Amino acid sequence: MTWTPDCDRVWMCDAECIYDRGDYKTIVERLEHMTSKALSLEDIDDEVDIERGIARVRFSHSGQTVRWKFAVHDDWLDGSIFPRYAKLLADSNGPLRLFGNFRKFGQCALLVALRPTDRGKFVKLTRIRVRRMA
Repeated sequence: MTWTPDCDRVWMCDAECIYDRGDYKTIVERLEHMTSKALSLEDIDDEVDIERGIARVRFSHSGQTVRWKFAVHDDWLDGSIFPRYAKLLADSNGPLRLFGNFRKFGQCALLVALRPTDRGKFVKLTRIRVRRMA
């Protein structure tokens, strides 16, 4: 059975989620899903080897190969992936931006893809503060 999110634009991400190859690829794919593939990333691949201290993801964006290396801390996600993605998203000049709350939910982060003009509505509706990531 495949899990389907209730809302495409909101993600409660558990930071203790990096175990093996494919985990960072899945995160990038989830970010792309949240933004309706706003960046049109292609050829997403990763390498994760906790014992050897290797964690990285690679993808094609606007005809360029992008490579991001991540810190390895056991099975914990390197949260730098979110502002990196958010910067690419902001630089693309599309309507959506990535917002997040990393303090309220313990080891989880709440991520939201919104138009900047909708942030206030989201906060008023949910009473959860989110900050723009880039």
